[in-house]
Amino acid sequence: MELNSLTEPKENTGIDRIENEEDIWKIPLFDIWVENDDRKPSNPNMLRKQVGYDSIKLYALDHAFCFNSLKYTDLNPIFGVTQGFNDNILYTDLAKYLLSKNKYSTDFVQKVTSFFQEKISLSKTHFESLWSFLPAEFGLQEEDRKKMYNFLFYQNRNEEVIRHFF
Repeated sequence: MELNSLTEPKENTGIDRIENEEDIWKIPLFDIWVENDDRKPSNPNMLRKQVGYDSIKLYALDHAFCFNSLKYTDLNPIFGVTQGFNDNILYTDLAKYLLSKNKYSTDFVQKVTSFFQEKISLSKTHFESLWSFLPAEFGLQEEDRKKMYNFLFYQNRNEEVIRHFF
C-alpha cells in the first residue's frame, strides 16, 4: 500500500479514517531501533484493513531486513543508528502530516520517550524466553544471542534512537 495515497484528496481512504494513528510513529520508532532498512517510503510494507464502514487500520509486515541486514555477530551498538533519508516511513507524507500536529510538543516527546523506554524494558525482561523459541534451524549461537542483546539494549544507542526519531 502506498502510504502517501492516504494524504491525497482523490482517495477515499483519508487520514481521518485511520483508527490506529499512533502506530504511524510507533512503527518507524521500532524500525529505527532494529535497523529495519526495508520499510521506507518507496516500500512501506504495510497492510490496510477495512474496519467497519468508514475506518481503516494499518499494520506493519515484513521485518526481513532488520539489523541493517548484518550477520548477528557483526552487530555493534557503538555504530549507533545508521538509518538516513528515505530509510524509514517517517519520511512519508502521511507520517510527516500526522507528526506535524505535535512532534515537537513537550508532551509528545515525553510520550514517545516513555513508550520507547517501557518497550525496551519489556523486551529486555522477555529476551531470554523469546530467544529460546527460535528454531535450531536458524543456526544461532550463544555469540549471536550476546551480540543481539547488546545491540538492542545498549543505553547510549537507545538514546540515539530517540534523538534520530525527532
